[in-house]
Amino acid sequence: MLTAGYASDERKVKEPQLVEKLKKEGVKVQSISAGFFHSGVVTTKGALYTCGRGYKVHNTPFFPPLLIFSLSKGFLGHQSQANITSFKVVEALKATPIRQFCAARNHSIALGILS
Repeated sequence: MLTAGYASDERKVKEPQLVEKLKKEGVKVQSISAGFFHSGVVTTKGALYTCGRGYKVHNTPFFPPLLIFSLSKGFLGHQSQANITSFKVVEALKATPIRQFCAARNHSIALGILS
């Protein structure tokens, strides 16, 4: 899998880069989704990995001041507001096989199978 945006040291990356972490862990990617500030990967085993900004406050001429809902828990599913620069498994969903994930501008949705 390739990615562009920010490297693990948060410098901007303009060319696609191989996601070495997932390759080293032997992760087989089923699907990917890229939002404005975050991305997610669903594996063939139903795990969900996310990375990107843990939260975002818009305050520019193009966006009115807006604090995204659920800021205290973060947006990546890791129960934290921390930015994650390399894909990390979402521990809270490990017991639920994820089939689809969609990252949008300021939110995400994961569809899974409940037992």
